[in-house]
Amino acid sequence: MLDSLASTTKQRGAIFSTAFLGIFCSLTIFLSANIFPIYEPDTSGYLHFSASRTSIYPVFIKIVKSIYNSDMSVLVAQILIYLASYAFLIWSLHRRFENLMVTFLLGLGLALNVYLQAYHTVILTESLAFSLCNILAALFLHHSQTKNKLRFACQIGLVIGLLVGLRPAMASHVLTGLIVIAFLNSQTMIALLKALTTFLISVLAIISLEVIMFHAFHEKRDSLATVTLIGKVAILTTYKDFVYPDLSPEQARWLVALDDTFEPFENWLNEKNNFFVETNLRSNFEVFGQYNAVPLIEERANLKRLSDEDFRYIGIEVIKSNPIPYLQSSLQNLFGLWLVHDLAFWFLVTGEKMPVFEDKSLQSSLPGPAQTGSKSTLFAAEDKGAYALLSLFVFPSFILLGMASFILSIRGCLLGIYLLAKGKKLQITNDTMLIGSFLLFGWANLAWISFVNIATPRYLMPNFIFFALPALLFVSLSIRQIFEHK
Repeated sequence: MLDSLASTTKQRGAIFSTAFLGIFCSLTIFLSANIFPIYEPDTSGYLHFSASRTSIYPVFIKIVKSIYNSDMSVLVAQILIYLASYAFLIWSLHRRFENLMVTFLLGLGLALNVYLQAYHTVILTESLAFSLCNILAALFLHHSQTKNKLRFACQIGLVIGLLVGLRPAMASHVLTGLIVIAFLNSQTMIALLKALTTFLISVLAIISLEVIMFHAFHEKRDSLATVTLIGKVAILTTYKDFVYPDLSPEQARWLVALDDTFEPFENWLNEKNNFFVETNLRSNFEVFGQYNAVPLIEERANLKRLSDEDFRYIGIEVIKSNPIPYLQSSLQNLFGLWLVHDLAFWFLVTGEKMPVFEDKSLQSSLPGPAQTGSKSTLFAAEDKGAYALLSLFVFPSFILLGMASFILSIRGCLLGIYLLAKGKKLQITNDTMLIGSFLLFGWANLAWISFVNIATPRYLMPNFIFFALPALLFVSLSIRQIFEHK
């Protein structure tokens, strides 16, 4: 009788939490709908299925529009999917820990994250990525309550496969998934091999499906690697100790022209600037290198455009010749991800100003519509409107979350090393494993992004759940242990 009553109370608490937070989340999505425009610069590549994009999101768009032929129907579908994943996450969290405080804090944190909510009404892959990350987190919350380890390995393999097929930037999750699966199934070699095989087959099944769908529309893929490497080369030329690699005469002329183009950026970066503002703007300069530098050099230096193979070769050789600047740039990207590209905070608090370049083309690299084509004013530089004032709360919140998750990760690593050095057996509880798994997913992906791309909120936000949830769980579990020992 008592067990039945407790189960009913538990279920009612989960239903109440899910319903209340679901309504609140719906409201914040509605209020955030006008922050970003429906169409961003990358949107056309999905609507018209560019060969440089993976197939999952364009096919999703086609399926939704086959039901109701309107771009708005895509947004409605994204919102409904996200709300379903959000409800699944909240339900799973409350059922697992039965802690209203943790459930409500996480639910409110997700609902009030303006970067998350604003992307649901944009035709980009972000919204579906947020939904898949919610589902992945919820599956981990269910793990300790399921006896079927192979089903769990299959489920997270399918979700991670969808994430990678949707956004290749999430590729690090495959390796992380392998590591986590290995820890969870380390009892026997047979159990380990079965779980790893199931996970990999699930991932490969989704990737294979993505490949089949892609080739139904295109003969071959167009790689974005060339664009990415040009941006890396451009930003590396701004370092004082930049080293020129051995290149062919034509390749060398292009590298010199790229260096000359970025000299005004280099001069500004070598001044005594606010480190946070500089870190944010480095991403803008790198994006300028990716998309604007080559056409500008063609026009002004009268150089014939090189082939993609030549540009990729220059990029690889420059990175090989400048490992220290490349490492410095990547680590600054890793830090910059937590700055959420928020410049308004520094303009409001310290009176910082945006740099001014005489060359209008270079000036267009700075944040705003001139660079991205976006009309978004979210935390716009030198803006003192309501959204800009939000940065006084948002920026410190993300910095604190980043510091807390980093300290928590280092603490766990050092504790494990200490116990192993003392010859003690590691006794990892389900809760500790859960926290560690989330942090590993989050930090591994941010590290991967930092080395291969730039620092932008679009890459941090899918991982937000993997930092917010373990931080809340650690605090909650620590408080519970304190009271239990009294």
